[in-house]
Amino acid sequence: MILKYELDSALEVEVKKHLNNEDIAYCVPADLSIDGVSKSNGWLVIGTSCFATVWENEVDRVEPISHCTDFKLTAMVGNGFLECSIDGRPVIIARFTMEHVARYGYIAQILNQMCKGKSVRVSNTEEEVRCPKCGRMMIRGTNICPKCSNKGSAVKRILKMCVPYWYIVAAVLLLLGVSTFISLQPPKIYKKIIDECLGISSGVEGNFPLLVKYIGLVIACSVLSWVVNVFISVLRTNFGASLTRDMRGGLFEKIQSLSLGYVLNHKAGDIINRVTRDTQRIRQFVFTVSINIVQQLVLFVVLCVLLLNKNWIMALIILIPAPVAFRLQTYLWRRVLGPMYRKMHREDDNANNLLHDIINGIRVVKIFGREENEVQRYKNASRKIADISIKAESKWAYLWPVASFILNLGMYAVTFLGCYIIMGNMGMAMTLGELIEFTTLAQMVYQPMHSLMMAPRVITDAMIGMQRINEIMDQKVEIEEKEDAVKHSICGEICFENVTFGYRSYEPVLKDVSFTVKQGEMIGLVGKSGAGKSTLTNLVSRLYDVQEGRILIDGVDIKDISKTDLRSQIGVVLQEPFLFTGSVFDNIRYARPDATREEVIRAAMIANAHSFIVNLPDGYDSRVDEGGNNFSTGEKQRLAIARCLLSNPKMLILDEATSALDLDTEALIQEALQRLVKGKTTFAIAHRLSTLKNADRLFVIDNGQIAEMGTHDELMREKGIYYGLVIAQRSMTKIKRRETE
Repeated sequence: MILKYELDSALEVEVKKHLNNEDIAYCVPADLSIDGVSKSNGWLVIGTSCFATVWENEVDRVEPISHCTDFKLTAMVGNGFLECSIDGRPVIIARFTMEHVARYGYIAQILNQMCKGKSVRVSNTEEEVRCPKCGRMMIRGTNICPKCSNKGSAVKRILKMCVPYWYIVAAVLLLLGVSTFISLQPPKIYKKIIDECLGISSGVEGNFPLLVKYIGLVIACSVLSWVVNVFISVLRTNFGASLTRDMRGGLFEKIQSLSLGYVLNHKAGDIINRVTRDTQRIRQFVFTVSINIVQQLVLFVVLCVLLLNKNWIMALIILIPAPVAFRLQTYLWRRVLGPMYRKMHREDDNANNLLHDIINGIRVVKIFGREENEVQRYKNASRKIADISIKAESKWAYLWPVASFILNLGMYAVTFLGCYIIMGNMGMAMTLGELIEFTTLAQMVYQPMHSLMMAPRVITDAMIGMQRINEIMDQKVEIEEKEDAVKHSICGEICFENVTFGYRSYEPVLKDVSFTVKQGEMIGLVGKSGAGKSTLTNLVSRLYDVQEGRILIDGVDIKDISKTDLRSQIGVVLQEPFLFTGSVFDNIRYARPDATREEVIRAAMIANAHSFIVNLPDGYDSRVDEGGNNFSTGEKQRLAIARCLLSNPKMLILDEATSALDLDTEALIQEALQRLVKGKTTFAIAHRLSTLKNADRLFVIDNGQIAEMGTHDELMREKGIYYGLVIAQRSMTKIKRRETE
């Protein structure tokens, strides 16, 4: 993200004077007046020790950074502002539109570090919403600029994917050449039939045996053309299916390599569309359009050469309208239909995302009786797609007849001119057979013209799809694995050294966190929602990489350990366990696909799950519905614990593993968890603080930092944050008991 904009040279000189000739370190727009009422040509300029605000090309305020404290970004509705304390009073320094909110998040961090005399350390990882080349807004949800997007790169990627199948492509192109050659023979034969067999031009009597011969040749050409086209169709089908398989496999592999944050920040419907529909559009382009384009281009060039060779004047008449029709179509595709297709793709994604949300939340929808409302929402989303589609198809319906009519003007003129020549009015010789041959070839030359005019419709669709796929394929892998990553057998000692991390790098969730956990120690993580408990465990699993500091496992930097090796030794039990569609046996064995049936049953018994599994209709082979909807929360939790047990992890993460359960089920799960955590380094998150009494130590996280650390008894004696949480929870428990009584 840009944090140093370029000022006009004269203004830069003026600002530097007010900053005591300091170099400009950062410069960002402040595009609203302080009261937020009007747009403003303003800037916040930061030097090495001072900052200045500029309004309408005049320096308004200059302040030493050391005189200020507590720089803070506040995002409101439609705008935001940066404020700080100067001499103990709050002062708004700059106000800006939402476009610059992320930018000022970084600036607030920078100024806070500068005012404390620290060296500036900011992980600037946010992407610009504007194109760095032209400054236009990117297409929403993508890294694509509608003006600067490189269509050539999309084509190159498609061609690169075709390289492994070059032999199929070569065979298809060869057969297309044969097919083109065959298609050029009938006009010549028709000429001979008229001039030689019928004797119309020469006035001699017709030749029946020769007619039979030529008709046989026409039939032979037709049969041979059919055979060649069958081979072409088979090869194209194999090519298209293989290409789709490779594209979907490569795209899904790329998605799996991306960070959890990227996947969570993109709606499921959008990602599914890219893996399925966009790859299908590209397959259609390669399978049908691209090969047809090659064939039609070759046919067009050959026909043009033949026509020019036979009668260059009439050939030019045929070709003159073509540039006009192509120009008209190109203009409409670039300015009208192309943007409509892009918008239709986005609305299609929105409709799919909405459908995905409604189906996933169908229980909530029915509980609140919102079926009609959701039906209307989906109908509205579908109506938007239909409206855009109708507009696009209507414009195409207007365009196509006009373009076809312009092209056919040449044909009308040539037919008239040919007849005029035969009538002897131009002093040129032409037989009726030659005219039939020429007009037949002329009709054939319009076939590739019409095909090439239709091509932009599918090409535009495919290019948009390729750009959307490229956005994922070109996405930088945030959790990169080193080439020399090692396999490390985890013992369980974990050390955080000055770790800072935020899902948005300008909004840190954990701030300069340091601690050491001994092997086999159980750590309870306590704090308010959003304090950073789950974030800490996500970093231990390396679902995200720290932005500052480092994490050591047994003295080895977590970034030096193979991701697969690391995660295979960490067991996780979540608050809402997920079960895959399949059998109970397959779900438990998911963590260790090579596990035997006896090992699966043993894990289920330890997890207190065996008793309810054997009572199912098919026992361990019983079917699990989507998301495990045919099991209770407690049953799903015990299956998740069994799955975790089977993997025999060296470290454990328990994220609210017993929340929202009745007392009997919780007792069963607590018993299973006690067996699970024995001898393993464990991080346990729980809002029900009574479940963490047996933890070796408790970390109380507040505002992104470890505010308190110690055993339950030690923290209760300190009467700090943890003490307050326990007392508040006890009070709530008493109130609930009174209500039930």
